[in-house]
Amino acid sequence: KELGDPSANFLPLEMDLTNEQSVKNAIEVTVSHFKTIDVLVNNAGYGLWGMFEKLTLTEQFNMMQLNMQTLVGLTHYFIPILKKNKSAFILNTSSTAAFQAIPALSVYAASKAFVLTFSRGLQMELKKTKKPKVKSKQRKNFHCAKYCFFFSWCFGLINCFFFSLY
Repeated sequence: KELGDPSANFLPLEMDLTNEQSVKNAIEVTVSHFKTIDVLVNNAGYGLWGMFEKLTLTEQFNMMQLNMQTLVGLTHYFIPILKKNKSAFILNTSSTAAFQAIPALSVYAASKAFVLTFSRGLQMELKKTKKPKVKSKQRKNFHCAKYCFFFSWCFGLINCFFFSLY
């Protein structure tokens, strides 16, 4: 099928990840289509290069919104859905920037440190329930379970793909 044609295994959606209602609508459509979600992959994010004082606050706040607040919001929305499954997983993609201060990428590096620390804390919180499992990875390799909710930032566009591997 052409990209954009929904099928039993693939559901492309366009949304604004910084708009709460847009995200809620996408989640409803996805759960309605697949009946369940097994994996949440938070991979959306971007970095601004430049001296902190030279970048506008609006630019930096927008980056922080997507890199941190949207990730927290999506995780919060999905935990109740993921807990309904025998095995569920949350993968929050961070960056090696999470481990160091980087001149001209100060806010970006801080936002990725947030993702790493948030993921570790959430993993500890959910350890007793054993689901969903939470990981923060600084690489792109991962294995998806049955139905995935995947966000990616590419060429200035946010793409949201739901797909099945079975």
